[in-house]
Amino acid sequence: MELAEKLKAREDRMDLVTQFFQWLRGTKEVRRIVKLVVIDDEDFPCTDETIEKCLSGFDIRYLDWNKDDICVQSIKDNVKNLRELWVSWSGRNSTLFGWSNKDYGLRCLDQVRLVTS
Repeated sequence: MELAEKLKAREDRMDLVTQFFQWLRGTKEVRRIVKLVVIDDEDFPCTDETIEKCLSGFDIRYLDWNKDDICVQSIKDNVKNLRELWVSWSGRNSTLFGWSNKDYGLRCLDQVRLVTS
């Protein structure tokens, strides 16, 4: 599969995932998700913007969005009452430094009691 085809498949998948969460939020009026596990594409994962759209408006207690180097700010701004977070690290030092930053890293997720990788 060529790169253009892979990127198109990624866009289609992100649209589908976003529509599913919109359906849960809107049609089904879901407000709380106790445990959310999303197995993302390893090579072409969802963008931070897509993840934000999906998570926004839900009270999620346990989150494992299987994406390397997930953005802490996306979690902080869109997931309230989070207690447990699973993170996956690509090995990039920049991510580790960001996650460990005292002002905007994982420490800013005040209510999170357990972070696992």
